[in-house]
Amino acid sequence: MENFFRFLKLENIKGIVKNVFSRFPVSIGILLFTALVFLVMIHWDWSDFIDNRLTQGIMSLVITFFLSIGSSIFSESINQSQKKKYMTQLFPLIFWWLFFLSFSHYINDFENFLLFILSLFGIIGFLLFAPYLKDILKKTAEQSIYYSYFYKISVVFLLSFILGWVLSFLWMIALSAIFTLFDLKGILLEKIYSDWAIIALVCITPFFGLSKLPTSETFSKNDFSENIFFSFLVKYIAIPFIYIYFIILYLYSAKVLLHFWEWPKWEVSWMVIGFSIFWYLAYIFSYIFEEKTKYIQFFRKIFPFVVVPQICMLFYAIYLRIYQYDITVNRYFVVVFWIWLLIISLYYIFSKKKYLWYIPLILTLFTIIISIGPWSVYQLPETRQLTRLKNNLIDAHILQDGEIIIPNKSSDIDKNLAKEIYNGISYLCDLDNCKNIKLLFSKEYNALATEHKKNFEENKINEFKNTTDLSERGRILKREYREMTKWEIVSSLTAKLKIQQEYFSSLKNDSQEFIEVYIDSKSDSFFPIELGNYEFISNLSETNNNSLLRVKIIPKLQTLEVLENGKITEKTSIKVIEDQILQKINTLWSHALSKENLIYELETDHYKIKLFFSNLSIKNPKYIKTDENNNSYTNVDWYALIKRE
Repeated sequence: MENFFRFLKLENIKGIVKNVFSRFPVSIGILLFTALVFLVMIHWDWSDFIDNRLTQGIMSLVITFFLSIGSSIFSESINQSQKKKYMTQLFPLIFWWLFFLSFSHYINDFENFLLFILSLFGIIGFLLFAPYLKDILKKTAEQSIYYSYFYKISVVFLLSFILGWVLSFLWMIALSAIFTLFDLKGILLEKIYSDWAIIALVCITPFFGLSKLPTSETFSKNDFSENIFFSFLVKYIAIPFIYIYFIILYLYSAKVLLHFWEWPKWEVSWMVIGFSIFWYLAYIFSYIFEEKTKYIQFFRKIFPFVVVPQICMLFYAIYLRIYQYDITVNRYFVVVFWIWLLIISLYYIFSKKKYLWYIPLILTLFTIIISIGPWSVYQLPETRQLTRLKNNLIDAHILQDGEIIIPNKSSDIDKNLAKEIYNGISYLCDLDNCKNIKLLFSKEYNALATEHKKNFEENKINEFKNTTDLSERGRILKREYREMTKWEIVSSLTAKLKIQQEYFSSLKNDSQEFIEVYIDSKSDSFFPIELGNYEFISNLSETNNNSLLRVKIIPKLQTLEVLENGKITEKTSIKVIEDQILQKINTLWSHALSKENLIYELETDHYKIKLFFSNLSIKNPKYIKTDENNNSYTNVDWYALIKRE
């Protein structure tokens, strides 16, 4: 703690800044550039494409930042000249560019986030053994010296993490107090909170961490100094919970063995991987306590043996899925970590030395291998899934001599084969934003895109003609065309190929009794609702509404009632609306519908009614029984415009 306050003294800041810039010039440059990109994203509005690329760049730079630090520390460990140190920094920059290119997929996908997190762990692993790489290769590195360095690096990470969030939290409280007391909310942009978070987390915190990293003078010294808080975490939190996690996983393993014909749950794969990384980190940290604490000594002795059965179950789970559906990005990750766990576990079982640095070393090596090149985590699964799709299209006689031949009717395609084709198109669209699908079905896609744009323009013209309100007309004219979304491409293309949607609808597979339908946040909202030529507006979600003229929905009876002065004057069925909603969910493969899909018009004997809704829980057909009178709706957030005919 004394060192922490010494860091804040003004007389020391100049020397600290000079030293950090001298040791890590490229790393500092990456920090400043990353902060600049963050600020640009916050203060300017960009297209989705540019935002996507900027986010990819930031994620790639964060990973490169740690690789650059590791490269600098490695250079110091072998006493390179300043010129050679700069040359060594070319490796992180080349890696950044190659990683960015392989990372340029649809950034919101879970696979991208997963790649970022796992790659980050792998590259940070390089930082954990960088000063001893030469000694490791020569087999002269000493365990106790390495542990001292590893422990100090871990303490730096912990202190930096605490500092970053404390600075962010305290200054945001101070800013909030200033805005409130001096009534500055309307003067200063609220984005200043985000600006400060970037300064604290992207600039100050990493800079503090860089200033506290071990120097070349300490690389060969065994000057371990036990941190009480860190030791408490290892002894009384990490190791005891590892025992608990093992018990949970082994109970599940016993369940799988008792019902061997059932597949193990997919979640168990990531549980084994996540816990194993945590277990091996605890294995490294507990090294110094092995001779002092018996239960830690027992843990370190049996741990590699206990992991092996979990690795076998992991192999069983991933083998079954790859055998049936081939390899995907998620399965690629699981396979790579399965190999890593297997190698590490076998090493600690059979090796007498049991060197600690092999854990981060092999993880870093695997991370670099799967991040770039044709065998990378995206390229290999994408290539295999595209080949699989083409083979299925050939078997279905849709792809013939490189040409797409549309079947005459859906019954011409085997149901299971149709499902495989649908899943292949859907997966490739999700993986690379339909890039390969657009190329494979170029003629069909171009026709669908042209029709989609034509329909948009026609709907825009018709809506403009049918609206007399000037402000609403202005909003209609400003509405810009948006290209087809991934799922619009999937649904439209598979419909064109006569692949029946009913086989694979999210509606059919939904395990919920009620399906939540809601207005797409990207769609133009119909709020505030303009009355136009209508006389009254009614909120259908309000039960105690004594308006002169209002509309009420009776979910159980699937009936709409019109009331005047509290008396029912008209009843009409809304079953047709329910059917249309379910069909649209089925067709669009999404529960988030656009504005156009959530507006309905009804005409009764005495009234003209226009219905809007933004949220609705609608009964899943798989739960509806013909002999029961089921509620069809819950949580309805509807509005209706009413006009007497």
